[in-house]
Amino acid sequence: MNIDPDRIRSRLKETGLNMSTASQKAGLQRAWLSQVMSGKTRNPGFASMKALAEVLGCDVDYLTGEQEEPRSVQGVTVPRPTGTLQVQVAGPVQAGLWLEIDEMPQVGDNITIDIDPNFPRAEKVAFDVQGDSMDLAGILDGDRIVCWRLPDYPFNLRDGDDVVVERSRDGGFLRERTVKRLFRHPDGMQELRPVSSNKAHKSLRIMPNNDPDGDEQIEIIAVVEDIVRKHRRRFDV
Repeated sequence: MNIDPDRIRSRLKETGLNMSTASQKAGLQRAWLSQVMSGKTRNPGFASMKALAEVLGCDVDYLTGEQEEPRSVQGVTVPRPTGTLQVQVAGPVQAGLWLEIDEMPQVGDNITIDIDPNFPRAEKVAFDVQGDSMDLAGILDGDRIVCWRLPDYPFNLRDGDDVVVERSRDGGFLRERTVKRLFRHPDGMQELRPVSSNKAHKSLRIMPNNDPDGDEQIEIIAVVEDIVRKHRRRFDV
């Protein structure tokens, strides 16, 4: 997403905010807007820009240069989007044992969800869950999870968020995905824990600055928003 830095500066001046305060009011990290303005963050994501636009009293299209006037400031009511959205099922995730996936993972069906009127352009993705390492979190084998893609997640990651994690090895030729619950440590380490009745499952860790452990890379790629579950008939009654 391209931005117009001059328009952001203008809205900061009009609202009397600096970049750090505007970022915090938008629910983002203090340095987020500074990194965007300096070019260090090249793809800020629509959801984050939407949150910033609300703080600055304008529309996202104004900050990207697609709109001539900040309509929200002029008091023009912009209709809230409604309707449905097609979300791609990007294959399985293994909640438990890692699941090896091809470089081009198999893509399943699309599913239909309601548009989020607050973040209508935020990109979502769905995965089919396999395994039991998140059963105590209510994410069961056979469930389908609908997720925010991380660049479009409109909030800061917090302790207790359920996330989809991807690990790569052998220069990226081997990739694996799983679901875990995020916990952050004071030293900056991110711990990814199973929430399971099966004690065999172990935690994973993303170290500060995401330093690779040998040839292994671990990153969070999505945040779980919703669970789609089929009815399970009981056979023991």
